[in-house]
Amino acid sequence: MMAGGYTKQNHNENDQDTNEVIEFAVQELNKRSNAMYPLQLVKVKSVETQVVAGINYRMILEVGGGPENNSHDVEVVVYKHFSGTKELTSHKNA
Repeated sequence: MMAGGYTKQNHNENDQDTNEVIEFAVQELNKRSNAMYPLQLVKVKSVETQVVAGINYRMILEVGGGPENNSHDVEVVVYKHFSGTKELTSHKNA
């Protein structure tokens, strides 16, 4: 990873750090949602990282839920401090 701008990452399903951040993002989206049914991850569409005083993960995630399982894309940014703490810093429909 290089300091400064975002760098595109290939999402590897075995990448424990990235998967932990993705799971955290979906959990936080559910906490902030008024939806009757919880969102679930359908697909990881893109992952970019930015080194700051930790790492920003900017991701496009396809999420869905409910009886009809309508899915949509959401762009999320999760900040992960070097200590391991995480924060969902932004989210919007992509």
